Amino acid sequence: MQEALILECLVVFMVSTTGWGTEPRPMASLWHMLLRSDIPEDLFEDMYFCVFGLGDLAYGKFCWPAKKLSRRMHSLGMCEICSRGKGDEQHRLGWVFILLFALRAVDQ
Repeated sequence: MQEALILECLVVFMVSTTGWGTEPRPMASLWHMLLRSDIPEDLFEDMYFCVFGLGDLAYGKFCWPAKKLSRRMHSLGMCEICSRGKGDEQHRLGWVFILLFALRAVDQ
């Protein structure tokens, strides 16, 4: 998956939060690759992305992996097409409409 990321023009990340604000196990290899110090700062400069974090509001680091991923993508040159969404079981899916509007704008 990591190698294929560079070939995309738009990436929608859906990131859950486990434990006390850690990324899910399937994300670990991608996260370690993104944190490498030898990655050029403009690696993703022609790419767009958005992030939706899933978690539980009861925890202090609610949607922390989504926030960290968003920051890292910015630092590698990606352009965020809409604000980061955050949700738990009470979320009303308003972010989906923001995402659809942003996707329409990128497509034009």
